Amino acid sequence: MGTEAWRNWRAADEGEVERENYDDELQSDVAFVGGPVNFGPYTLSLVIREHERVGEMGPAVILHGSVHTTLVPDPRCWWRTGEARL
Repeated sequence: MGTEAWRNWRAADEGEVERENYDDELQSDVAFVGGPVNFGPYTLSLVIREHERVGEMGPAVILHGSVHTTLVPDPRCWWRTGEARL
């Protein structure tokens, strides 16, 4: 794998220090159930919504992410250069 997200995930797994973090509100027209779920450097947390508001677009999940490496695309990646993979 060579995407920036994958490099960030690997850097987090290898214990690289957190450089920055962010929260992003994801919208949906359905309600989700469950507790916070962690996926590597990412955490998904639910937004509690009024029952009457379910079915309307609105906040549903908060994505919290932490950045552990540079996210500048690597120009040497095979899909950016057009070179065949070995």
